[in-house]
Amino acid sequence: MASAESVAPSCALYVSGRDRLLLSLREAGILRPGVEPSGEYVAQMNKYDMMHYGDAEPLDLAIQELGITAQSKVLDFGSGYGGPARYLAQRTGCHVTAVDVQRDLGVICTDLTRQCGLTDTVTSVTG
Repeated sequence: MASAESVAPSCALYVSGRDRLLLSLREAGILRPGVEPSGEYVAQMNKYDMMHYGDAEPLDLAIQELGITAQSKVLDFGSGYGGPARYLAQRTGCHVTAVDVQRDLGVICTDLTRQCGLTDTVTSVTG
């Protein structure tokens, strides 16, 4: 399986963002190859892996307003790095399918989800 660092960018729009994300995660000590994931990964990555404004606040509002629970199935279109998908899954236990058209973003999403230990609740799909 390809890792987030080994995939060639598929879309110039996010190339610099992808590189900045990986560099930021490494510099912060969050992305550590060969280190077992911890439950703290999602909270540590929130400020780096969400491609929207407002950090987790809009997601907390969605959880409350939509009544997202462990029994919920959530579809996240345009999931990018998968930050919101991981956040929802960790906070509620719901299953999230994260969909993005860009293969490199899907690989990053899958890789970071694995490092967070959330592969049972977050599925990344590209295409």
